[in-house]
Formats: sequence, C-alpha cells, structure tokens
Amino acid sequence: VIVYGWTSVLSELAEAIRGGRSREVISLTTEDGRRLNDFALDWGKLKICSTHYGQALELDRTGKQQEAARLAYVATTRARDRMLLVCPISKRRRFSEGISALIDQAKTTISDSSRSDPEARLCDETIRFLLRPGSQSKVVRPILPQLKWDINRYKSFWKQRYATLQSKEITLIRAPSGGEHEGEEETREDEHYDHRVSSDSHRLAGILVHAYLERYLLDESLQVDKLDKMLAEHSEMDANPEIFRRAEKTLLGFYEGNWVDSSGISYRERLEKARVLARELPVYLSYEDQLWSGVVDLVLEEGETIRAIDYKTAAEQDPLSEAYTRQQRVYTEALRRVFPQREIDFEFWWLSRS
Repeated sequence: VIVYGWTSVLSELAEAIRGGRSREVISLTTEDGRRLNDFALDWGKLKICSTHYGQALELDRTGKQQEAARLAYVATTRARDRMLLVCPISKRRRFSEGISALIDQAKTTISDSSRSDPEARLCDETIRFLLRPGSQSKVVRPILPQLKWDINRYKSFWKQRYATLQSKEITLIRAPSGGEHEGEEETREDEHYDHRVSSDSHRLAGILVHAYLERYLLDESLQVDKLDKMLAEHSEMDANPEIFRRAEKTLLGFYEGNWVDSSGISYRERLEKARVLARELPVYLSYEDQLWSGVVDLVLEEGETIRAIDYKTAAEQDPLSEAYTRQQRVYTEALRRVFPQREIDFEFWWLSRS
C-alpha cells in the first residue's frame, strides 16, 4: 500500500483536533436528522452569529476529526506486506512533533552499518524503517527581461485616471448621526464606544455614558464602582476627573428618573414598562441614494409601537439640526424594513438639561 500525501492526512487530523479555522457558513445534518444551516460573519468590530452557530461549529469540528481519524486508520491498516508513506517536507511543512520524535528514535536505534539493511527492525519488530532521504530540490529563478517604460506616459495615464475619479460623484458609506455638542464635526456611530476619538471632556463623558448604558442599562441604580472601573480602562479618560464627574451626573439623572420625555414621563419609568428588543443594534442599508452604516442605541416595544432610541448627552435641540433629522429618517426606515407590519417611531432621549 502506497499512501501519497501522508503529510496532508496528518495535517488534516491535527487541524481537526486543534479546531482549525472556523468556517463562515456551516450546513450539516445532526445525528437526530435535524438540518443546521448557520453562519458567523464579521461586521466591522462586531461578529454576527446565527442562533445555533456554536452547536453547528462543534458538530462540524467533531465530524472533521472523526473523518480524518477514519481516513488515517483505513490508510494504515490495509497493508499486509509493506506500506509506504510518502511524506514530503519543506520549510512550510514539517512533521508533527510525534512523528519527528519517532523518526529520531529510528535514526538512533538503527546502527550505521545496518541502515541499508532492509531487515533492520525497530519497535518490538512491529515497525520497520527504511531510511531513504529524498534529493534536495534547487530553486531556479527565471531571468526576467528588462522592462522598458516611459515615465512620462505613466504619469500622464494616472493623472488622467485621477482626474476622472475626482470628477465623478462617488457614493460612500455614511453614518446617520451628527455631533452632539455645538461646534463638533459629524461623528461616526462607533464613537459611542471608541474611546480614542477626542480629548474633549464633553464628548468623552458622552462616550462613557453610552458605554455604561450599553452594559448596565437594566441595572436598578448607578453602580459607581462599575463606572470607575470603565473609566480606568482608558488612560486618556482616567487622567481627566471632569469626564467622570459629567458622566456620573448624567447617569444619576437617568437612574433616578430626572431625565424625562416631552410629556413629563421619565425615561427610566418607560424603560421599566417597555420590552427591550435590542441594544446597540447595527444598521446597514441603502436609502435615499446613499449607503448608511450606524448603531441604534436602544430598540423598545411600547404597546403597539416599535421605537428606536438614541441617547444624547447634549442639551435638547428644538428644532432639530439637519444631522439629527437625518439620523431620525435613516433609523426609522431601518426599523420599518425589519418590522414591516408594525408602527415605527424614533425618539431622542436627552440626558442633560444644559
């Protein structure tokens, strides 16, 4: 029996045992006949997984390991007289530690005088090694022809391409939200939890508030030790006590029911009565001839209405700026597509009085 590519067999078995590289999409049938079609896809800083992806991934890994073991067993138990395992190695492909140790043992056990003897035996006469090292291959680098090119023609070509590119209106992915504080440039949605965007205490305090509510929104009260721990995780914030003071004041106002909607009902009271459908919901859609990518802070079900909520740590705006009305339009449209048969609304929660 000659097994060609035995190194590949061992590699597949080793990869299955170690886990290997997880597949993005897994489709398989379980032992009880259920069909699993699951996925895990990267979306920026997020990884979105279907409900049963973890189960499907474990079944897929187990199946690969069992199949690799069956293949190795069949390949190594069919020989009656002699079995030849062809194992090419290179700088990128080596024997596993176990196989390398076995070969080293064979080299030391078989004496120099008997290395050419086909009857040389090892391992209690169970395995016989015939040491026949292959020839060393030489890499031959082809001689490439000298390229002759006109640098002026090259510059002219790319100058024209660049001018054409600049003259066209290109649709890029935009973030729906705008700056929360006067004078700020338009912000990205991930600034809600990206702590490297600015040294401004107002903005960083707002980022800290968003991050805290992302984790602890449903807590009964503000836990100062949790806020202090979150602040300490980011040195650029920890160095400025004003950031902690502002964030603490804002969050205390929320948990104590000081921040209220236009009808005078506190956001905290509404949260306790509503059903939370999502927190930090990623949004990606094409709308108004533009691609949008953002994050909805909170999605609630209040009675018959599905409502998107966006926290604002700045003073309430009346009327809303163009950036805020744009955010309202985009997120409302996103929820309409998710819940086409439901009543959809959008609302800013203003977590500040000044």
